[in-house]
Amino acid sequence: MPLIPVGKGDFRLLPQFAEGDFPGYELYLPEFDDKVYNCLEALPGHIKIISIHQPPSVRVDGQLHRSNMVNFGRIGEATVFSMKKIVELCHQRGIPQVVVHGAFYDCREREQQEAFSLFTSRLKSLSHPEVELLCENDALWGPDHYSIHSLLCTMENFLLLNKLMDGKIKITLDIEHFLITHYFTRFLGSITARDTDFYVGSEERGELLQKDFLSFHAPQENVLKQTLYSSLGQFISFFNDQIEMVHLNGSDFHNFMFDAGKKLPLIGEHLPLGFDQGGVKDRIDYGLLVVALQKLPHHKNIPLVLEVWRKDPGEFIAEMRRSKQFLTNYLS
Repeated sequence: MPLIPVGKGDFRLLPQFAEGDFPGYELYLPEFDDKVYNCLEALPGHIKIISIHQPPSVRVDGQLHRSNMVNFGRIGEATVFSMKKIVELCHQRGIPQVVVHGAFYDCREREQQEAFSLFTSRLKSLSHPEVELLCENDALWGPDHYSIHSLLCTMENFLLLNKLMDGKIKITLDIEHFLITHYFTRFLGSITARDTDFYVGSEERGELLQKDFLSFHAPQENVLKQTLYSSLGQFISFFNDQIEMVHLNGSDFHNFMFDAGKKLPLIGEHLPLGFDQGGVKDRIDYGLLVVALQKLPHHKNIPLVLEVWRKDPGEFIAEMRRSKQFLTNYLS
């Protein structure tokens, strides 16, 4: 299982990594603009960019909006334009991969098939023979799910996209997103339509959904854990050689909620691997995870991007190094 631990950061953080910290890095861009070219040139020589993640924001008429490949208006057009620029940049700089992430649609306005059709056509329009487009699985979570649907969350979503793309999709497998989607899908299956309607409409009801989710999960945690890693293994076995990248970080779904500042990341997401502090704990079972990851193809190197997200830059670099060592211990 040739998984290669890889770092991640933006132009502010990447220069703080020392030579030898990681063999490569995924570049995070808040948005794409002309400054990117000079910033890439200014990176230290030991920072090798192996992938660029789709920026979460695009600018339309001077205003920032959440990027979205399946927006049917100008935001969607701006997103595709931004992604074309990124693909061309990757071609020019010899960066082999672009992560496509964050497509969503309003199910009150569009049918799922419409959204998939638009996404497929736009994904094909971005195709380049020397740059891989890797579709990342998103997380199914929270009361917003009832109106705003992320396009690519479940096995069924990827099966549909794979069919529309003639079996040629490439995948970034995000472990935290897979985990929370698995647990939340089972929670949704346990409640009635009346319960579903109740959770929508206010922040307080969203918090209640979190509490009810934990009440559902706690008494059957061990059973759900087994089904989680079994489902993960099935996903890996089915798509196998189409999986080109893995995203990994510590995760505590018991604390998928905002802190007092109401700013991302959520308290329990994007943790350092093995984190356990102040009532927040990385709850991934790395023994079972490694068993599932061993189903990945053995004939190629697969970058495993550590997506630790700490708000203090100094803490971020230290935790990325510790997380790399934690992972190396499990993989060895």
